Amino acid sequence: MILSNEIIDSYICCKYKAFLIINGNRGNKPDYDLVENRLCKIYRDNFFEHIKKSYHEGQILTSIQITKTQSDSTIIINPEAKGNDFSVNFDAIEISSTRTGRKRKTYIPIIISPKEAVTKNEKVLLTVKTLLLNRVSSHLTEIGRIIYGKDSKTCCIKIKDYKRTSQRMLDELEILMRDNDKPLVYKNGNCQICEFEKNCRKHLIEKDDLSLLGSFSLKEIIKRNKKGVFTINQLSYNFRPKKFRKTRERGRPFSYELKALAIRDKKTYVLNSPIESKPSKDDIYIDFEGLPDEKFVYLIGIVIKSNGSEKEVVYYSFWADSKKHEKIIFQNLLKTISRYDDYAIYHYGSYEAKELKRVSRDYPELENLITSKILQNSVNLLSHFYSNIYTPTFTNGLKDIGSFLGFKWSADNSSGIQSIAWRKNWELSNEDEYKEILLKYNSEDCNALIIVKEWIDKLRAGKTSAINNAVGCVDEIKHQSSYKFGKTEFLIPDFEAINNCGYFNYQREKVFIKTNLKIKKIIRKQNLLNKPKKAIRPNVYINLPTPKQCLNCGNKKLYRHRNCYAIRETSTGNNGNN
Repeated sequence: MILSNEIIDSYICCKYKAFLIINGNRGNKPDYDLVENRLCKIYRDNFFEHIKKSYHEGQILTSIQITKTQSDSTIIINPEAKGNDFSVNFDAIEISSTRTGRKRKTYIPIIISPKEAVTKNEKVLLTVKTLLLNRVSSHLTEIGRIIYGKDSKTCCIKIKDYKRTSQRMLDELEILMRDNDKPLVYKNGNCQICEFEKNCRKHLIEKDDLSLLGSFSLKEIIKRNKKGVFTINQLSYNFRPKKFRKTRERGRPFSYELKALAIRDKKTYVLNSPIESKPSKDDIYIDFEGLPDEKFVYLIGIVIKSNGSEKEVVYYSFWADSKKHEKIIFQNLLKTISRYDDYAIYHYGSYEAKELKRVSRDYPELENLITSKILQNSVNLLSHFYSNIYTPTFTNGLKDIGSFLGFKWSADNSSGIQSIAWRKNWELSNEDEYKEILLKYNSEDCNALIIVKEWIDKLRAGKTSAINNAVGCVDEIKHQSSYKFGKTEFLIPDFEAINNCGYFNYQREKVFIKTNLKIKKIIRKQNLLNKPKKAIRPNVYINLPTPKQCLNCGNKKLYRHRNCYAIRETSTGNNGNN
């Protein structure tokens, strides 16, 4: 197999994904990947239409292979750079004259992105493909362009800014294709939009891999592997209560070791009682659905639960068809909240707070109301799981915590990424089916928030009997130290056998030698045999006269060397060392 666009793109996202594709493996592409491909095709067609309007027919070439000598065209559509071991395609290549002179031409490679914001991975992808282009082209390539978004915005990059990273990545990829060595498998941010996600996750769970622990980075995984820690179970035995208290004092409140211990024991550990929230008459639960690339919140869900005698629960949802309707849904949100006087607002994660601050900047007339009505009364439930509560789940995401507490979403693939795919499909097709799915998904997130908040309240009140899962206190965890009296319990039987042998040697050489004369003689004899011999110093020094000629050949031209001979008397005679 030769190097292609798909392999390069896969390698930048995940080395193991590229390895699977190189070996002919295929999976079911997720909805997010399919909708991105669909958007990319639409944006590409729009770009080509723009090119045909901007250039004459004689200035445009289509679907040709780049060579060392190229015609004097202005732009090439769908060009191919092909070598002995690679074949990569660009969406377009613009040919222009350099500043030094018109005779010297330069290539400007162009790729099209379906995203609304350019990422670093896309810049590296363009640079890697440009490095391969330079192998078959004699023209200079100093800059590249990325056309992105529905408005066909342009991002220019300097190839030299990403050349070092891209060249290293290209060398590693060529080694992978040549040797076909399986790379390290670990969970990363690309897994949720990967076609091999289910198989990889199953493999990582069987392996009990450290990368399953949420934001456990590759750098941290390698660091733990060097210490002999490869699984979550092994990591759990590294938890030290005293050391944990010291690290908390230094500003590191979260402990992966304690999280691993909770998973191993299948128990929720509570460090301190969760901070009691301000008592209120009504609890308001909010959840936003948005498109981060576009900085656009299109759906706001609210569940208002009364703490009075009626226990009334009311659900509201505000939908925006486009960016220009965003201000309206936030005005409706503020209008709804203003009906209540004594309330607390609950959300999960930092996304809602960040978007509220952004909306305050974009619409200054709403800033005072958002700050006074929402931000000052908001509580982030995720903060409890980051500092005080450790559940037996791989991550602290709402889906993991909600599933752990027994809540189920109607769609099996419910996630933030999937909601983006549903929204993009709605924008492309305008079908009510996707809108209904999003409204239901948003309401279920709000209901999951209610369950999480009520569970935290039970922990705060100490009602562990009302909780279906096991709960323990961190202060009650015994310190697992090897420096203690009593019988030691070993995880591996071989370690116990080694310890017993060491105990037998200690008894023989240190204890019994004082009471048993026979053993005392044996140990003394062994010590004498193992005792290093002392070096014998020379006792006689003899000065030898310098010969006048060589004894072998008779040559009188001699070279003077300083040699010292040490002669000592032994039982067998005199012994000399140079």
